[in-house]
Amino acid sequence: MSDLHERLLAAVNERLELANAADPGPWRLGVERNSGRVYVAERMAVIDWVGTVFAAQRSNQTRAHENAAFIAANDPASVIRHCKRDLKVLERHRPEPVIVGWDRKTVGHNCAVCYVPGEDYDDYGRPVEYPCPDVVDLATAYAIDSALAAPQRLERGGSPPTPPR
Repeated sequence: MSDLHERLLAAVNERLELANAADPGPWRLGVERNSGRVYVAERMAVIDWVGTVFAAQRSNQTRAHENAAFIAANDPASVIRHCKRDLKVLERHRPEPVIVGWDRKTVGHNCAVCYVPGEDYDDYGRPVEYPCPDVVDLATAYAIDSALAAPQRLERGGSPPTPPR
């Protein structure tokens, strides 16, 4: 299993746990304009205080309503659906080791499902190196640097690039 895949699984599962621990809602925005209130299951939530106070301290309460609208749109049910979808994507696009030689040495990883199409009718194409574009997109969404796990090709006589610090 690659380090990137493990970090992504941990990030998705952490977000899923947070969403499962929250009040399931439904979450909705308060009808009072610029109130900054979010109602959870017909009760005003603590988010009213957090959203209003935070907005008041940061921007003289001009964005309390917008902050509350954003929070209500990202209710736990929505986050749970997105996390479950992301886990399915990670399950499909898991890294599979590339094993070569009589000693069965692992020389890298390919995506389990992604292939570059072949040019001929009977050419099935070639596997895509891990991480594939779908996994890179997920890493970007979870603010995980996928550049360190990207496939690195060496030129003849070249040395691997130094990872950014």
